[in-house]
Amino acid sequence: MAIAAVAPPLPELVSFLEQLPEPHILCDREYRILAANAAYRKQCGGSRNVVGRSCFEVSHRYAVPCDRAGESCPLARSLDSGQRERVLHLHHTPSGEAYENIELTPLRDATGEVAYFIEKLEPLPIARGADNAKSLSGSSPAFTRLLHLVARVAPSDASVLLQGESGTGKELVAQAIHDASRRAARPFVVVDCSGLPETLFESELFGHERGAFTGAAARKPGLIEAASGGTLFLDEVGDMSSACRSSCCACSKPEPIAAWGASNCGAPTCASSRRRTGHWRNGCATAGSARTCTTDSTPSRFPCRRCASAAATCRS
Repeated sequence: MAIAAVAPPLPELVSFLEQLPEPHILCDREYRILAANAAYRKQCGGSRNVVGRSCFEVSHRYAVPCDRAGESCPLARSLDSGQRERVLHLHHTPSGEAYENIELTPLRDATGEVAYFIEKLEPLPIARGADNAKSLSGSSPAFTRLLHLVARVAPSDASVLLQGESGTGKELVAQAIHDASRRAARPFVVVDCSGLPETLFESELFGHERGAFTGAAARKPGLIEAASGGTLFLDEVGDMSSACRSSCCACSKPEPIAAWGASNCGAPTCASSRRRTGHWRNGCATAGSARTCTTDSTPSRFPCRRCASAAATCRS
């Protein structure tokens, strides 16, 4: 591994970083890259050497640090706090723009002063910059806040309520949460709540076993069972009747769910609504430690529909 001529760090530290599979760099207080492991050089360097260059030049192609270019800079924040910092940034890579989680850890010298920083990059594959149409796309501050919420909730089994007008991308966000979770290889089942009659709702959702009640001549798997181990997305819960919505409360709770006469099964739940579903949130979603997000489609701020799906504020 090549090292910059100025203030070289300990070779043992450089050797340690070189063995890590994730992209890592070592920076000084002046944003200068002193060492970069093979994973970082492959992902961010392209054909140019990154050692000796500034981190903001390599990652953002900026001439000034991120905090002076309108973004949150983890290095500047760490200098102020003296602690580890995490941010989500849109980076330039040889394959195009990509969102990455950045974890920056300060290292102190023998006097106790912060001398170096180790920066770890973790790609967020569910979203790209505006140059990529195969995933959630955008670069506005609201879009970045939305991705930060997705990255926070995806590793958990919490229920999530997505609120926003029709066409703002609620199902795309639900799919992104599923894809970023450990359940990504399991089913993502969408339930159109507005098109499901009340008389059939419970049967479709929970299913039943043969002989569970009069007339149950055969086993019928429910949609919850179909999504077992994956994610159940209840689209437009605000269009359901109060009785159906009460049944859906069971889906947002952490306890296992069973069809009539069946063994337990279940899946973390995402729900969406274009309405203000206060009853759902206060009476149901919070019982399952849910988070609520709102997608925004303000035309003046987001003329592009793909970008419109990006705006979000957290209401949890």
